[in-house]
Amino acid sequence: MGKIRVTSNFTLFIRTLKSELVKLFFTRTFRVYSSVGFFLNAFVEYGFFKEYSSKTKSIPNSQDVVRLFLGSTQVIALVASLVGAILITSEFSTGSLPNSVICAGGVKRLFKVKGLIGLLVGAVLSVISILIGIFTSLLWSTKTGHQVHWNHSIFFVIVGGFISVSLAGAWGIAIGTLVKKTTPAVIGISVWTTTIETVIAAQSNWLDQWLPTGAQSAIVFGKEQSIIGVNPQSIVLGRFSATLVFIGWIFLANVISLRMIRRKGFAA
Repeated sequence: MGKIRVTSNFTLFIRTLKSELVKLFFTRTFRVYSSVGFFLNAFVEYGFFKEYSSKTKSIPNSQDVVRLFLGSTQVIALVASLVGAILITSEFSTGSLPNSVICAGGVKRLFKVKGLIGLLVGAVLSVISILIGIFTSLLWSTKTGHQVHWNHSIFFVIVGGFISVSLAGAWGIAIGTLVKKTTPAVIGISVWTTTIETVIAAQSNWLDQWLPTGAQSAIVFGKEQSIIGVNPQSIVLGRFSATLVFIGWIFLANVISLRMIRRKGFAA
């Protein structure tokens, strides 16, 4: 009997996953936000390209410039968070959450699938963002004559960017579940990411790295955050520890939100 139940649970999980994937790729939210995100990401890359192309003689290390091109994931990570938040808040705003819970066979399974969808959103966005960064790096190298050595430090930035943006999608799902309404979730994530943590970073030498956005930067650049203007003496987190910090924030938001949902009478 135990075997039959496991198989049934797995089948239900796959069916729920397929259903959520259909919702994701056929919704306008994903297409619109992704398009805007790629445009803004390309715009940021163009800004860096223009700046460093005009300062070729003053660049001490071309590898730092390439890492900057490849690690400029802040915009696309924000987009991943917003898409994740909207995917779950739409369930609350349309009143479809109870049906989704029933179809998934419980709250836990539904939000496991939602979290996986958030990771997938971030992964897809991060891959395209990385490709834009690689293209910009090669274009910059061709224009300026600087050699690009695709060594381990660049590889770690690429992997860090992939992990950071993927987790950002799951972070959006967690925050959207907690807030429940689309507009407050979108405004809250945007203001927190672009303003509040920026102010905290300006006032503290280390605290921002323990917050979600600061942890994401540490995941990408690790102890080499000085290339994005962080004081080397204030760097306290490496890539692995920053990843654990960000996962901790996602876990905390999920625990709180799931408890609030269960209080409303949804079955586990």
